[in-house]
Amino acid sequence: FPATLTPTVFPTPAPRQPTAEQRPALGEVILKESSDVASGWLVGTYNGGTAAYGRQRLDVVTQPTLGASLVVLHKTAIPTDFYLELTASPSLCRGKDSYGVVFRAEGEASHYRLILTCDSQLRIERWRPAEAGVVQDWTASGQVPAGAPVTLRLGIWMFRDEMRIFVNDIYQFSARDPLLQGARFGVFARAAAAGAVSVSFSDLSVRRLESYIPSP
Repeated sequence: FPATLTPTVFPTPAPRQPTAEQRPALGEVILKESSDVASGWLVGTYNGGTAAYGRQRLDVVTQPTLGASLVVLHKTAIPTDFYLELTASPSLCRGKDSYGVVFRAEGEASHYRLILTCDSQLRIERWRPAEAGVVQDWTASGQVPAGAPVTLRLGIWMFRDEMRIFVNDIYQFSARDPLLQGARFGVFARAAAAGAVSVSFSDLSVRRLESYIPSP
């Protein structure tokens, strides 16, 4: 898919609720990777870079060219309602370089994308072939230090059309979008300048959500 797209803005963030329980209905762990044998990442050499699994982590490295982008999917399908956590550890990352998690994916070109930049910004986009829509626009986060190396625990709580984002167990924001219902997930990295971006992902855990009734 194109390295850059013209986004269509859909400003649908839900209001912050800092005192409420933000991760209700967490159920059993249905996917957890803690050893090389358990890896389900689709590793290899891609047009935008390489992905390799070893030492209980996935290493994603983009080509050192402007706009180089790499999406790596996991082979496992998960429920559309879930709580996903993983640890992201960028080692080469600067400025507007970005990385993060893709979810509700139907493939590399159709998914939601939680984006973190190396200048402390967060955003959620909806990607479909030849189209990118903004679900939650850029939001500064005190839990995302500028530059690299850093280590961050990322969490995505997803129920029906609502997504809630966490960094290091701290709630960041909620947003809503009803369009994508895919069962795949993955990670990505993208170079905003002419230099490689290198990020390791580890400690993947996915929980199903039990019976949950949203607040009116």
